[in-house]
Amino acid sequence: MKKKRNCIIFLLVICCISGCGKNSRSVEDEVLTEPEYETRSIVQENETVQVYDGWERVDCPANDKGIKYVYYPHVENKIKGVSYVEDSLGYATDYSLEAFKNINCPIGCKSIKHKSEGCESQSNFQPELEGANSIKRNNPLIDVRDGEKVLDIGNSLVNNVFDETVVTEHEVLTQDVQAVSFAIYEDFFDTIPELTVKLYGIPVTLWEEELGNTMEFSWKQYEAFEKQYQDNNFAKLDLLAEKKIEKTGVYYIDYNDLHKKGDYAQILIVLNFDKEMPYTYRMCGNGIYEISDKEAYDEWKNSHMDYYIQ
Repeated sequence: MKKKRNCIIFLLVICCISGCGKNSRSVEDEVLTEPEYETRSIVQENETVQVYDGWERVDCPANDKGIKYVYYPHVENKIKGVSYVEDSLGYATDYSLEAFKNINCPIGCKSIKHKSEGCESQSNFQPELEGANSIKRNNPLIDVRDGEKVLDIGNSLVNNVFDETVVTEHEVLTQDVQAVSFAIYEDFFDTIPELTVKLYGIPVTLWEEELGNTMEFSWKQYEAFEKQYQDNNFAKLDLLAEKKIEKTGVYYIDYNDLHKKGDYAQILIVLNFDKEMPYTYRMCGNGIYEISDKEAYDEWKNSHMDYYIQ
């Protein structure tokens, strides 16, 4: 059973990558802080799940000072194909990227594997149940992810150490369709920030003006290019599509449609939040596909247009 939170001022951040931060006190010395939280146990697949005022708790061996915990919103009726925060925490649940790819694959498409993958963003907060001391962090107002990723196919190593100043060859990895799932926990919090996803295209002319037309540049040059278009609020890029994400689900990007609008060297996925606040969300766009049966895909797409970012 889902339960909305009446107060979020007691939320503390958990690092999204490691799952938990260091605590200056041992767990034995920690006590529940006010207000008192409702605690209940739920049996799921022969496992007992501890839920504290709606937040699920799992053990996390954070460091040599003892066992700490990770908290995330407990969702009983999960939407098929959506990757939730706990799915990215390998010690919390069994997570199979291939399983999500298969579930979210449109009819008429087949999953492909790039030489470089990863299109994820999330913030994971915990309630102040154990009196933990953490660095407080809000969801970002803007988060930029590569929809079509740049991959270094040359050698940027100098004496086996990565050197960002070395000029080497790159390529942009493309795909026909991408599945992007959003877990925004709209039924958990009383209020959530408004999330708009925007797709920007980097014109080939701008790309070549800054990075040349040989696809040979250093990562330092590429990072300077990224900073330039972000600092001017994407003014030099073309806004190709946008969609407000108001409910948790799986959404799709058809890159063939976007490329028809112009000639682009790369397309970016930009998450825009209208305000910063302690908030849990997860975006996962690791499902990438190529069209194998266009007629079957077009039929499937027409019946799922509400879930396309266009």
